[in-house]
Amino acid sequence: MEHTKSLRTGSMKKELKKYFPFYMFLLPAIILVILFCYMPMEGLMIAFKDYKMARGIEGSEWVGLKHFQALSEFLQSIGEYVKDQYFYTSDYISDHDYFYDSGK
Repeated sequence: MEHTKSLRTGSMKKELKKYFPFYMFLLPAIILVILFCYMPMEGLMIAFKDYKMARGIEGSEWVGLKHFQALSEFLQSIGEYVKDQYFYTSDYISDHDYFYDSGK
């Protein structure tokens, strides 16, 4: 009750001064949150831009999901290649009987 009463009377400076050491304990945590949670957000914008080093992040052209579509197409083609190679190899092995010695 006393805490709310002191805020109403305008003694906020007294409260801050009284709890100053506790606020100093919070300062490193606040700095770490800003450093590792909010600052990297600007770097995430590079994924949605056609990044040019000379223009910087803010000056580069916005391309949206273009890069993600290209990545999806690339991964799909890799999957098709692996599937084709698997079936080609399995057909080749079954045709040539590598694992079965017929005694010839």
